[in-house]
Amino acid sequence: MDSRFLIILGILVLVAVLEIVVLMTADSRRRALAEAGPSQGFQPIPPGNPPKIALVPILEHKYHTWGQVLQGSRGSSEVLLFDYSYSVGKSGSNQTVVAFRDAAASFPKFQLRSNHFLTSAGWGAYPGNRVKFDADAAFNKSYLLTGPDPQTVSNFFVSGLRNFLVSMPDHGWTMEGYGNWLVFYRHGKKVKPDALFEFVDSAGQVAESIFGLVPKGQPTLSRADDTVIQLERGAFASLAPATSVKFNFKINGHEVSGGKIGGAVEDEVFRKVKEQMAAKMEGIRCPDHDRAPQLEIEGDGLSTMKIRLKTCCELQRQKAVAALGYPVSGVLSS
Repeated sequence: MDSRFLIILGILVLVAVLEIVVLMTADSRRRALAEAGPSQGFQPIPPGNPPKIALVPILEHKYHTWGQVLQGSRGSSEVLLFDYSYSVGKSGSNQTVVAFRDAAASFPKFQLRSNHFLTSAGWGAYPGNRVKFDADAAFNKSYLLTGPDPQTVSNFFVSGLRNFLVSMPDHGWTMEGYGNWLVFYRHGKKVKPDALFEFVDSAGQVAESIFGLVPKGQPTLSRADDTVIQLERGAFASLAPATSVKFNFKINGHEVSGGKIGGAVEDEVFRKVKEQMAAKMEGIRCPDHDRAPQLEIEGDGLSTMKIRLKTCCELQRQKAVAALGYPVSGVLSS
């Protein structure tokens, strides 16, 4: 038998074995987390049911996998505990995440992580939007603070909050916030099942202090997260009355009125798209942020037309995409 064939066959067998081992390991960990939860007051959420949580930066990754999700509480806060992995190009990260929800909190979207080179190099959200404070060299030296709206984040991180963060003995946490959710994880590190609730308690103590230091009020969402839906022929076969869902029409990035789109035929198609999609979106409103989805129609003609769906969180995004009749896994997030 050809030796090259044997080598190729051996490689294929090895790859298959490795894939089986990875799947078995993932299943074993999922079971371990599900079994550990109830004794600590946490209940496992069945696979396939996405948790109800705001779209904090780590959850924005297009290619990602949820592990077992546990749901519980700590004091007055709702708590979610889960493994979460994502990939970017040829690299990726796998970590255990704990998220706390305080109904009265109001976070802009941000990511806060250590400024130590060995723990911060090569990853992080919004790298071009770092927030620095001229009068707080200690904070700038200790942390990298970023967000999609740097000015809002800068205004939110008042001196009392910064002083507390600098005074913490452990700067190894990555913290993210959005709406009334505050998330903690250690980048690239999964917690052993027998240490999960020590992990929750440690992060929870920090979360309680932060919730006590930040302003209270309605969520100040720094921007709408958006999803691009590619249109297909026949996607808008039926019509329905126009509704209160907000629409903006854009040609080459500039808002225009319907009469300037480029002819009566194209105007009519745009009108029908608007009416049908608005009808499908009617009644969808986020219970956490009290916001409705927003739709924008973009393109320089029918051949390049696309729909941009803006939502306040992952749960609302999934509901809106499902209402429009698109599989969630097939939607392009921007």
